[in-house]
Amino acid sequence: MATYFENLVTARDKLAQVLAEEMTRVAVLTAAGHPPPTTYSVGGRSVDWNGWRAGVVDQLDKMNDLIVKTGADGGLVDEFVRVY
Repeated sequence: MATYFENLVTARDKLAQVLAEEMTRVAVLTAAGHPPPTTYSVGGRSVDWNGWRAGVVDQLDKMNDLIVKTGADGGLVDEFVRVY
């Protein structure tokens, strides 16, 4: 079974891949002369691409902080167990 640290690294890597793919898609569309709008509506719901990207970057920053704090030895998990 994967450790907390391994799961956290995997989740971070998957999220980073989603962001990289979206950034590539936007770059390709922009280079082709068809930049996507930064805000638009899908099925009546408003979408803010810049807000989404900022949220993903914020999540990645927080995950990286947890990865550093946890370390491969799972130190942060031990700390949670002691506190709770």
